[in-house]
Amino acid sequence: MASWLVCLDVFGRPEVPRHYEALRMIGRIPELRRFAPGDAPAGGALDARGLHAKFAALTDEETRMLRARWLRDFITNFRDPAGTVFVDGEFAIERVRPLTGDDFISSGILIGARAMVKPDEFTSAAPYPVEMELFLPAEGSRISSLFASGDKLVLAKGHELPVVIGAWRRKEQGATSIHVQVVPLAYAIRGQGGREAVRLSPPGALRPEKLLPDTCGD
Repeated sequence: MASWLVCLDVFGRPEVPRHYEALRMIGRIPELRRFAPGDAPAGGALDARGLHAKFAALTDEETRMLRARWLRDFITNFRDPAGTVFVDGEFAIERVRPLTGDDFISSGILIGARAMVKPDEFTSAAPYPVEMELFLPAEGSRISSLFASGDKLVLAKGHELPVVIGAWRRKEQGATSIHVQVVPLAYAIRGQGGREAVRLSPPGALRPEKLLPDTCGD
């Protein structure tokens, strides 16, 4: 009976690093799939204001539980999703670095970007206290040359299916800043100025224990 309960726990919580590794060793981790907007997992899209309002209001425990659920859904190809959140809006790229074997996803690039929001219809977009880490999984080095600090990036559920797989909070000068980690489930991304989409590759094996933000934590 005890071994059966352990088995259920391992299969039921693949986001736990030791469970993921055990399932990977026996070939029971599903191959991550590419989604199209027409068959996307059920879930709403939030802009920067919506993301901030949602996550600033949660407790640390609620945020931790959401992170676990989102990672489980991602690993299982959203077999039974709950609370899925997509990102809409404009972001200013602040940093770009290659992904390595020490990261959650081992190949491609990681983009760090700040949300840009127009205070009103007459004012230019300004930085908003929502940071994003965008994982762009890809083979080869070409993707690294397509994005640079200072570029603008526009994401939308109807194009990239940018899904939140992690969310964190930190204090910035007494105010709360939200940090989200995102993967485009369409595995395609529009370049600077909305130019033709770049095709990406669904990642292979993941390292769940490495899904920590580059710049902040709770």
